[in-house]
Amino acid sequence: MTRYCEDGDLEIDNNATERAIRSVAVGRNYWMFFGSDHGGNTAAVLRSLVASCQRVSVDPFAWLKNVLSRIAAHPMTRLTELLPHNWASAQAN
Repeated sequence: MTRYCEDGDLEIDNNATERAIRSVAVGRNYWMFFGSDHGGNTAAVLRSLVASCQRVSVDPFAWLKNVLSRIAAHPMTRLTELLPHNWASAQAN
């Protein structure tokens, strides 16, 4: 509990870490009731996509809205273009 007193580079609290994992802790109560295994798989995929968007600073709603409107006409061989990190660079051009 007093290690931070010995090392000036250490923070007195771990608020940044707690904020980073808050969504997991809050969501845990909701994630218990998916209704089925398929619901749990779908939620895991969607959460993974949202996390990928957040990692590259892309608005998940804007990305998903754009991708869903284009994916039916998009060639299967170029699906990687629609991934959040590639989509963000294409939007910047």
